[in-house]
Amino acid sequence: VASDAAPASASAETRGLFATFCAACHGATGDGNGTTKLDRPARSFKDGGFSYGNTPDAIAKTLAYGIPGSVMPSFGTSLSEEQRIALAKYVIELGPQDMPTESPDRVMVVSDRALVARGKLPPIVEGGEEIPRGLLVGTPDGFTFAYRTDDLRLIAVYQGEFAERTDWMGRGGTQLKPLGKLVASFGRGTPEQSFFVRDEYGMGVRCTARFLGSRVLGSDAAVEFELAPARGATTKPVARVAETMRPASSSVGSGWRRRLVVENLTDAVLGIENVTALDVQLVKDRKNVESVPDSAMSMRRLIEGGGSVVDAWWSPVAGEGDGAGEAGYHFDFVVAPHSTREVNTLTLLVPVWNDDIAKRWSDEVKSMTSGGVR
Repeated sequence: VASDAAPASASAETRGLFATFCAACHGATGDGNGTTKLDRPARSFKDGGFSYGNTPDAIAKTLAYGIPGSVMPSFGTSLSEEQRIALAKYVIELGPQDMPTESPDRVMVVSDRALVARGKLPPIVEGGEEIPRGLLVGTPDGFTFAYRTDDLRLIAVYQGEFAERTDWMGRGGTQLKPLGKLVASFGRGTPEQSFFVRDEYGMGVRCTARFLGSRVLGSDAAVEFELAPARGATTKPVARVAETMRPASSSVGSGWRRRLVVENLTDAVLGIENVTALDVQLVKDRKNVESVPDSAMSMRRLIEGGGSVVDAWWSPVAGEGDGAGEAGYHFDFVVAPHSTREVNTLTLLVPVWNDDIAKRWSDEVKSMTSGGVR
C-alpha cells in the first residue's frame, strides 16, 4: 500500500525537482490530482505499474524522452541524468511497497548501447499475422523498432521496455515479445515496399529487400539490405541501403527519425516513396501538405481520438524529380544512376495543435537541413 507522505529518503533537492517538474500534473503526493487541467488524468504514482516499466532506468528514460502523442514532455535538456535517476527512484518510492523494480532474467534490457535481437514476432495488431522472421532494434532511450526480414521493412515502433525472450536455447519455438507500448504500426505488419526502380519503359517496378545484417553503432544501430526488382528480366541487386532509426524530439512533440543512405548500383533511376506511411485506420484527415526550401517537405495528419501526426522528409542535397505524390499522400525521392543519396524522414506525435505550434513546426521544417531537429 502506498503512503501519502513524501519518501523520507529523498533529498530536499529531489523533492524540489518533483514539485517543479511533476506535481502540477501528477499532484503534490503523486496521486494524479495535479492543478493542471488535462484532457486525460495524469498517472497516479500511488498505483504503480508505470507505462514503460517500474525500474529506475525505464522511468528515467521516460523523463528524458517523454511519451509521444501525450502531454508528457521530454525533460532531456532541463534535467541532468543524475536528476532524472533521482526523480525516478523518488516516484517508485511513492508507489506500492510490493511493486517489482527489477526485470526478470528473460527480459532483455538495453543499457547504454543499442541492442539487436532476431526471432519470431507476435502479430503487430489484433487480427494480424505472426512474423516468422523478425528483428527488433532497441535504443538506450526506450524506443524499439520492429522489422520483418523476409522482405525487409519497418513494421512497428514501440516505447518502453525492450523485449522478453523465453527461447534462450535458440530452438526458435517461442516468440520474441516486444514489451513496450505500441506507438505506431505500418500496414498491419505487411506494409508496401517503399523502393522502386524505373524499367526500360520508364515504369516503376517495386523492389524486394534482402536483409544483409545489422551493426550496432553506439546508441544507434544500422540495418543493411540490398534491393532487387520484384519482377522483370533481372532480379540482380540494384541498390544497397543502410537504415538507421533513432528517437527525435522538437519543440512541438517527440517521435522518431529514419535515415536512409541509398547506393544505386545501376544505370536505372531508383525511387523512394511513402517512407513514413502509418496504418490508414489511424488517420482521420490529411492537412497542411507543404513544400519548403532546402529540399524539405512536410505533412500533418489528424488522428482518431485527437492529436496529430506530423511528417517531414528531407535530403541534404535536392534531387531532380523529388516532389509530392498525388494529393500529397506521399513524397518521392529520386536516386540517380550510380550515385549515393541520403534521405531523412521525421515523424512526431503531437497531442495538441494550434496556430503557434503550426508556426513553430513550419520554422523547424525549414531548418532541418541545417540540423534544427535532434
